[in-house]
Amino acid sequence: MTVTSGSKFSSVYGMFGGYGCGTYPLAMVKGVNAYEHFRRDPKTFDLSMEKVMNERPFEGAKYSTYHMGLQFDVAKDGELYMISQGAGGGYGDPIERDPESVVRDAELGRISPKVAREIFCVAYDEQHSRLDVEGTERLRAAQRERRLGQGKPYAEFIEAFVTEEPPADLLYYGSWGDETDELTATVFTVNGPERVRRTIDEMPIIMMPDRRELKIAKLEQRILELETKHDDRQAVKS
Repeated sequence: MTVTSGSKFSSVYGMFGGYGCGTYPLAMVKGVNAYEHFRRDPKTFDLSMEKVMNERPFEGAKYSTYHMGLQFDVAKDGELYMISQGAGGGYGDPIERDPESVVRDAELGRISPKVAREIFCVAYDEQHSRLDVEGTERLRAAQRERRLGQGKPYAEFIEAFVTEEPPADLLYYGSWGDETDELTATVFTVNGPERVRRTIDEMPIIMMPDRRELKIAKLEQRILELETKHDDRQAVKS
């Protein structure tokens, strides 16, 4: 949870048409003491994040997922924090992979039927794990046609994609601009995020606020708006 590499956006990209690896989720089971459940019924103990999150063995618990960039949280005794780790980027175009290998992976549970069909474009009989050669050819031909329809000449893509600044609602994107002149960056103040321009030696240190602080600030602002609207200000001790 301290490194968080690849936890929100894939940090291992594919090559030669391959897809990037999956991201690494943080799964949390809150509001319950799992140790007490294990003591009462050892069968509820399971090291599989997939089973715990899907089967939800602890009644009354709150199950949630988040990326591992979680900055701060208060953990109570027996609450579970589970992470997964490790994956590699794909090598080569998925629709060029041997269809029989895809069916074998699906049969062994390494990939889901949805991945076999939508990513590798392989049609097969799920009940008997039998490859549908003609159906696979049709799926892959349709995928190639779809790609041609989505493609753009590079110059056209750059013209629409590259902008002078990142989107205004993006809180932080590092600093950008010409380092020989001035850089632009988003800094956080008591009034919220603001963009500043400085030379590189004057650029302030960027400190990202905790997501909870941002949410609390928005809620406090909403409360103030409602109190003002209804002329009902409440004195609250800080």
